[in-house]
Amino acid sequence: MGPRQLDALGTTGAFRATRRQQVTAVDGAVLAELSLVPRLHVKRNVAALRRAEPLSAPRRRRALADAARAFLGTVDGIALPEHERAVCRASGVALPVVRAASLALARSAEVAADSVDRARPTGSAAHWLDRAGSGAVWSRRGDVLAVHAPGNHPGTHTEWIEALALGYRIAVRPSGREPFTPHRLVTALRHAGFGPDQVVLLPTDHDVADDLVAAADLALVYGGDQLVRRYGNRSDVLVQGPGRSKVLLADGRPAEHLDVVVDSITGHGGTACVNATAVLVDGDAEDLARLLAERLDAIPAHPADHDAAVLPAHTPARARELEAHLRSKLDGGARLITAGDLVREQPDGSAVLRPAVVLLDAPDAPQAGVELPFPCAWVAPWRPDDGTGPLRDTLVLTAVTGDDGLLTRLVDEPSISNVHVGDHATHLMAPGLPHDGHLAEFLMRSKTVLRTGTEDADPHTRLLGLLSGHWAARAVHVAAELGIADRVRERPLTGAEVAAGAGTDPGATERLLRHLAHLGLLRDTGGGAFTTTGTGALLRDDDPFRDLVRLYGAEFYQAWNELESAVRTGGTAFGHHFGIEHFDHFARHHGTARTFDRAMRAVTRLVGEALPAVAEFPATGTAIDVGGGDGTLLRHVLAANPGLHGVLFDRDHVAGRLDDDCGGRLTAAAGDFFRQVPAGGDVYLLSRVLHDWNDADCARLLRTCRDACEPGARLLVVERLLPDGPGRESLAAAWDMQMLAITGGRERHRDEYEKLLSGAGFAVESARRLPVDLSLLAARAV
Repeated sequence: MGPRQLDALGTTGAFRATRRQQVTAVDGAVLAELSLVPRLHVKRNVAALRRAEPLSAPRRRRALADAARAFLGTVDGIALPEHERAVCRASGVALPVVRAASLALARSAEVAADSVDRARPTGSAAHWLDRAGSGAVWSRRGDVLAVHAPGNHPGTHTEWIEALALGYRIAVRPSGREPFTPHRLVTALRHAGFGPDQVVLLPTDHDVADDLVAAADLALVYGGDQLVRRYGNRSDVLVQGPGRSKVLLADGRPAEHLDVVVDSITGHGGTACVNATAVLVDGDAEDLARLLAERLDAIPAHPADHDAAVLPAHTPARARELEAHLRSKLDGGARLITAGDLVREQPDGSAVLRPAVVLLDAPDAPQAGVELPFPCAWVAPWRPDDGTGPLRDTLVLTAVTGDDGLLTRLVDEPSISNVHVGDHATHLMAPGLPHDGHLAEFLMRSKTVLRTGTEDADPHTRLLGLLSGHWAARAVHVAAELGIADRVRERPLTGAEVAAGAGTDPGATERLLRHLAHLGLLRDTGGGAFTTTGTGALLRDDDPFRDLVRLYGAEFYQAWNELESAVRTGGTAFGHHFGIEHFDHFARHHGTARTFDRAMRAVTRLVGEALPAVAEFPATGTAIDVGGGDGTLLRHVLAANPGLHGVLFDRDHVAGRLDDDCGGRLTAAAGDFFRQVPAGGDVYLLSRVLHDWNDADCARLLRTCRDACEPGARLLVVERLLPDGPGRESLAAAWDMQMLAITGGRERHRDEYEKLLSGAGFAVESARRLPVDLSLLAARAV
């Protein structure tokens, strides 16, 4: 059996080139052959990426979460342990470090959408439709991002994933040293829903690498000082160069912080840009250097694929070359504290370099900026009079000092990217925190969008527009009842043609179609013919949103005639009009109840598609959907979490209609959730339930849920949150009036829900955005 073939992954599928590059292990074995694509292939693929439309934001979020799970499983027949061993052998990165990087990479993909949202300026809307009237909108600077990926550490791929969350199409040029991680990641992304026109893997030789940068709109490149000089002045290229991370010990007790210094130097195997290469000491620098050398010398030298390995491995020739390079720097006041030969040859044919400690005589010695691909620390004395100069040009600075003035100067220093105050290792990072700034700061920009909104209209026009609002609602309802979206589905039709099929008046029908076009539901194709828009297509018979329109235009619309009574008495308009509250009305009228269930499915489906990507579920256990209707949401949860069982809990006329189509994992239970809910659940769901009830009833329901579960169980609440300030377009304010009119409930601010949950014994841990202006409040039983 020959070496593994790593094909290019282009927009038309896998491509095996005639020209290939061997991928070798640090022990000299040939692990794979990497197909190298020609220049024309690069240009054609980038052009195809540019023509493609990005996935919608909810689909991107969902696909990234699915890709995270896929990456940790079996991809193209390669199980994760086999993949990690190949990465270890090719890169020389210690196997435990590779394993940790796999988990970090999957986690970064899972939360990428939330990470990039943290970088968005608070004054800019994520989408122009999220803002009423005029204002700032966050938009992409381009469509295609080229990535020159490094091969020194698999964890570097956590960064470019965020560009997918922003809608970029991505062309990745993998390193010939370790192409296994990007190949697996791109394959997992494709399996998860990012099509070949969204992300490609284009291995090239060095002569073609520049063509990829030139063809793309923006580029992210990794490399050393030579690459910085090559691309550093270009606004369309973000260069991730040497880190030159440092530790400053300036509290007068340097030896007490030896643990964090060792961790900063050796974490990630000492191969990452966030590893410390210089340690500056306000005190006895030589004493600290000797203590540090002693601690580092205790780290055993194992082959990289050993389960206890820490240090990176190299070919013996490369290891000798690195030691010689280090020793060539030992002049001008630089003294190697580590004794003996640094290279330790291993039984498998590779070699490991022992960590090196070099003592410098000045903090600004040029050697302090030397970065090597193994743990090597340059220790130098530093005094407050030396100031921030020796600390500049640093990716991460761990500063141990009680001097707030010094810390302020360090934070303000433009060439220091990150400051860790106190005993925090330089390599500690987390999704959502900037690395060398947020990648989104490079990929995105804020632009002004000026449009006519309600605040721009004169008062008379605005009032007249408000008064005509119910006319639009009635027109949409009539369109749903007449099936207009289905009638113009196959081809554009004129008003007369629609009227002939619907049995309506041609003139009146033409006027209705014209008004629907004004509302954005239809598009005039010319010659008096109309077809549906994307919004209008929601009124087709096979879409549950049509049932939502019909329900809102029937019983709910009739109930609104009694809104004044509701405002005067505090009762519901529905009860005033029908003489019975709406849930009891549905229990008696099964046809209306079925329409209600289908209508609720319209939004529940969107929530169900998005929820697995933003909510954490246990690998096994039970999820209980309280007031879960027809089970649409719970089915989505079970589909995304095959180890879970689900229980749908609702009134008997609802739960009795449930079909188990989840292989025996879905059951129903009937009852009154104000009295009791099924006990023993690991996760409880309350999706758009609490807004149906007043505060007292919500407190009763939440207490019932808390009594049913053990401490630590999770409660996921899906609701619309009222905006905390003016100016933000929100559906919650209008739905608050709907709750007043129909159910007697209300929409609430986040802090109001947190108060209700806290009073019932739940602590809110996070809030996440969901489609159609909904939010997920994740709480835990305490």
